[in-house]
Amino acid sequence: QARVVTVRMPVELADAVSSAAQRLGRPVGHLVREAVAYYLAAAAAYGAAQGGAEPEQPDHAVPADEPPGRVKKAR
Repeated sequence: QARVVTVRMPVELADAVSSAAQRLGRPVGHLVREAVAYYLAAAAAYGAAQGGAEPEQPDHAVPADEPPGRVKKAR
């Protein structure tokens, strides 16, 4: 099960993500999901280190047969 999330980002960042995805041979969506999952895991670990709750392990596995991601250009 997946949910579509729309994100507005600076053109330079979108271009950098697209370039990295092409260079790595991965869909843009994969890079964005991995970056968000990494951020959330780091934030949870930081919270746990500060005396918060145990960090949750994100379930961010990406299926190998996932269709390529796209970056929509702003109008």
